[in-house]
Amino acid sequence: MNSNIVVLDPDIAFGKPVLADYGVRTDTVADAYRTEKSKKTVASLYDIPVSAVEAAIRYERLAA
Repeated sequence: MNSNIVVLDPDIAFGKPVLADYGVRTDTVADAYRTEKSKKTVASLYDIPVSAVEAAIRYERLAA
């Protein structure tokens, strides 16, 4: 797994954490997972791999 999968860059999403290769905010992915209860469904919704969903969830849990 890419160690830089989550990035904070002031030029991207106003510095909010995003999945580097996909440009999707981690809080958006984590919120979708809380709603959908399925990593596979969230991955499909955002056209990202399940591993990226897991990284976003993990990041948000650690940041909380």
